[in-house]
Amino acid sequence: MVLKGCPSEDPFYDLNPIDFFCSVCDAEFTIFSDELANSYHKCHKCGSRIVEVALMYDERIPQLLAFAKSLGVSDAKLLRVDRIVVDDGFRSHCQEPRCPNYDTSVNCPPHSMTPGEFRDHLKDYVHVLAFKFDMPAEALNGAGRPEAGLLLHETTAAIEHYAVSLGFERARGYSSGGCKKTLCFEHANCEALQEGGQCRHPDKARPSLSGMGVNWHELSKSLGWMMLKNEDGDSNTTAETIMMAGLVLLE
Repeated sequence: MVLKGCPSEDPFYDLNPIDFFCSVCDAEFTIFSDELANSYHKCHKCGSRIVEVALMYDERIPQLLAFAKSLGVSDAKLLRVDRIVVDDGFRSHCQEPRCPNYDTSVNCPPHSMTPGEFRDHLKDYVHVLAFKFDMPAEALNGAGRPEAGLLLHETTAAIEHYAVSLGFERARGYSSGGCKKTLCFEHANCEALQEGGQCRHPDKARPSLSGMGVNWHELSKSLGWMMLKNEDGDSNTTAETIMMAGLVLLE
């Protein structure tokens, strides 16, 4: 059936798909926003009744997902906070081999939260909004990397601020990569690391996910976000597309 007239009068106009995971078999399934309030949903894989969907429903979530997508992200999904994989050994990769962001800002190791501290921090939250940008690898080489990093930090902060405006008062965003070489590259030191100093960009700078032990590779696999590839028509070779991602915790 085709509905005519003003699109806003169409009850199926601009519905937001939200992805969930079955708590029994861990299968991913999608429910559109107009069906979230229904109390009865069944997993398409194992057939278990998923009552959690109704409990998770919050009318602010579709607004938040729509806002994230309006910022140009490649994708954004809502998931339970317990799906975040925190690996105690993952943080060690920041130090050896030494990451160029290591010890450069308050938002990177050894100054950011440890994996154990972050794991405890997650206990105060219920949901997390994950988002990503898929960027051609060549765009992240040389001068393009700081610009891409800035986009990621600004997007993370913008989603966090919008979540707070919707009533998620303790929303907290986390980004990939360090903030020093992105936001304060022209300064010799991170001001927040100086005695009595404060962050120069508190509205944009966000802590590094990997620095707190978040295993983004495992999390992205569970979200179905694998590395994409673009075909280069001129040389007929395959160029990798690099994923840059962030999280916003929601109480």
